[in-house]
Amino acid sequence: MKSQIETLRPLIDPKSIAIIGATSDLTKIGGRPLKATIDFNYQGSIYPVNPKYKEIAGLTCYPSISEVPGEIDLALIIVPGSKVLSTVKECGERGVRSVIVMSSGFAEVGGEGAEIEAEMVRIGKEHQMRICGPNTVGMFNLLTGAIGNFGVAPHLGSVPKGRIAIVSQSGALCAFIYTLAAQRQIGLNYFVGTGNQSDVDVADCIAYFAEDPNTDVIACYIEGIEDTEKLRQSLELARNNMKPVVVFKVARGENGKKASLSHTATRVGPNSDYDSIFKKNGVYQVDSIQEMLDVSYACSNGILPIGKRVAVLSISGAIAVMYADQLPELGLIVPQTDSDVKKQLLELIPYASANNPIDMTAQLVNQPHLMGEFMKIVLGNGSYDMVLTYISDLGYNKTILEQFLKGIEEVQVSHPNIPVLMSTVVTPETVKMIHDRKIAVYNDPLSMAKAAKGLGEIGEHFASVNTEQPNPII
Repeated sequence: MKSQIETLRPLIDPKSIAIIGATSDLTKIGGRPLKATIDFNYQGSIYPVNPKYKEIAGLTCYPSISEVPGEIDLALIIVPGSKVLSTVKECGERGVRSVIVMSSGFAEVGGEGAEIEAEMVRIGKEHQMRICGPNTVGMFNLLTGAIGNFGVAPHLGSVPKGRIAIVSQSGALCAFIYTLAAQRQIGLNYFVGTGNQSDVDVADCIAYFAEDPNTDVIACYIEGIEDTEKLRQSLELARNNMKPVVVFKVARGENGKKASLSHTATRVGPNSDYDSIFKKNGVYQVDSIQEMLDVSYACSNGILPIGKRVAVLSISGAIAVMYADQLPELGLIVPQTDSDVKKQLLELIPYASANNPIDMTAQLVNQPHLMGEFMKIVLGNGSYDMVLTYISDLGYNKTILEQFLKGIEEVQVSHPNIPVLMSTVVTPETVKMIHDRKIAVYNDPLSMAKAAKGLGEIGEHFASVNTEQPNPII
């Protein structure tokens, strides 16, 4: 598959951004990307374009794209639908390398709109200019502050720079995912909303991120893609480069397929085609946006297990019982604790329940150092691929949490290829403490279990296709 790095770099990592249709009202769609690029400290060149203004937000405003000085990597087109085609043509003639058409009313409505969209694509190809959209919220690059997007703003919270790239046919999911990540302090790097996919589609973006050194995990919302062979090739590239791909595939039923036509003009195709491509390339399918983020987050810490054998360490008997039911239903393996391990655990806490899932009891509130001791003993016999820990509300107690984490950190040194997941409630300070130890944390125990399922299946797949490195580090 031809490398997408160079053709999509001006779109995803632009060094200059023109905003055609910029407005001085920074609360409107034409003003939001301009304000966001400033607020996120974008260091590239910003060129507002609108003949109504001489200056916006302290920046020179140009009457047309043809009068903007210097090279232009990316132009955002935020103009009425009737002016989009002429604006795309002007961008092509100006030598703009990529455009995002945010305006809607094209192939998704059919008729003349579809004809205009086809002409946009022709113009783009003629000038070797990539087109994202139309009918899209745009993109963001949190690594550089390039926010070619009207949905993201600092008031939604601060998202850490991370290693998860999001590709979505739905632009409205952008601010939603960003806000979820901000609330949980999950690191992201990129978002691309492909909209109608007139030119740049989901497969192009997957291929780009598969080769991008700043990306470890690719999360996708997909309705459909007409070129399923290109999708297969992009997923194969991601697999070969050891990049987990987590997909929320919708439009699986007839009603969903009809809705997709009016949403993004997508002709979806048979579910079996997608399922086959996904299965062969180790793509993990989820059932919600929340689960897509949860599984991607678990993978982003850089440690994939080689299988699905789970050790559970809980301070709650109720959670231990819940997991005894739920983990096998999720396809996770819960090996029973052998007699020697049980004996050692009961020497530490005689009234603990030493069968896996293990109830360490609330005694850990008094002796938090025992978390590490229990974990060392349990992992010592080599029967487990990952560890799930439940500590109730103790993520709010910095003093106790520090002692838990100290013990876990010692275990991580001796078992660096076994991921640890945690369920608790956190504060902004304690969530950072947990993340610094490369532990994914969830406030809901079931969400953690589902994330572990995805982590185990992805790790098992990569282990099966890479025997030279059976426990790949992303």
